[in-house]
Amino acid sequence: MKRILFIASALLAAMVVAQVGAASSSAQGQSGGSPDTYVTYWDVVGTQAFTAAGLTPAEGHVIFAYVAIAVYDSVIAIEGGYRPFAIDVDATAGASAETAVAAAAHRILAHYLPAQAPGILDPAFTASLDSIPDGQAKTDGMATGEQVAALLIAERADDGFRAPVTYTPPDPPIPDRRNRRRRRHRRSPSSKSSTSDSASSDMTPSGTTIWAEGSSRSSDTFTEHPCAVCVSVVKRA
Repeated sequence: MKRILFIASALLAAMVVAQVGAASSSAQGQSGGSPDTYVTYWDVVGTQAFTAAGLTPAEGHVIFAYVAIAVYDSVIAIEGGYRPFAIDVDATAGASAETAVAAAAHRILAHYLPAQAPGILDPAFTASLDSIPDGQAKTDGMATGEQVAALLIAERADDGFRAPVTYTPPDPPIPDRRNRRRRRHRRSPSSKSSTSDSASSDMTPSGTTIWAEGSSRSSDTFTEHPCAVCVSVVKRA
């Protein structure tokens, strides 16, 4: 249950980060952009890596959640203002949040998708770093992003993600309620008739005779009808 709650919360964090990134999607390139611009860029890079790796949706969603958590906690470590989601570190004052975003996202993706590092992840990381001015802020931002990502990877090492699971059918088998309902509703024509007759008699007030629709009250002979649904003439005895 704890693991399910963590993954659900992680997916929520991923959606929040994606929405923040989408708000700045009109920014032109990364150069001089805000951390949001880099979040958007690495969302795209991650999607390309997932597609190239042929991940299942379940795998992609979990890894994307890890990326979102690492990116969010890296920025919070530098800029503050909100509580960290999973990893709480103290960043050096003045560290570059943009570099932290790139470093955190790259570290998570390269860890879970190592085959995509040479062709997709490493070139994207180089492009991100090239768009940020060199200096101490850049160095400190990279250290923060790398630290947060490494701690998150260590924390999730034994969470069961990608662990092989063999399905064992229950013994004895669990009864199929749907089939049981179908069998209950399958009745022979005779049982249906007796059931209808019983229902009809139950619905008929005491001392009441039910006559078929279309019968004439002036006639001396009436045909008794077993179904109360199509009754039109009722004659009390």
